[in-house]
Amino acid sequence: MPSTPRKSTARPAQRDAEPAATVERLDLLDCLATEPLPPLEVTLLGVDADIRREFTGKESVRFFQLLNAGKHLSMLQLIVGDDAGAALWEKVSPPVPPAHAAKVINRIVNLSTLAEGEILAPLPTS
Repeated sequence: MPSTPRKSTARPAQRDAEPAATVERLDLLDCLATEPLPPLEVTLLGVDADIRREFTGKESVRFFQLLNAGKHLSMLQLIVGDDAGAALWEKVSPPVPPAHAAKVINRIVNLSTLAEGEILAPLPTS
């Protein structure tokens, strides 16, 4: 059988590989950040403090890590600063009854907008 001559077709020029487009991922940590609100000035037994009300998602996570670890002084310091946090902690530490201390700390936390409700329950004294 006679064969039909085939014509060769030109191959398309090979393109150089293009790097994949970088996908910008949504950082879910951002949804844990608080609304940017101005600080609130408070006072307790002669201790003046400014309660921060703007926290990054990372700071919010740190707050709950401190809370869950029972590091209440560090938690207060995150909200009002090192010096004011230490001074407030001294005012709400024993001999202040645990129920009163919890009430003050819960109020500070609620004002900071990091959490709502009573996140600290009064602990019995040992």
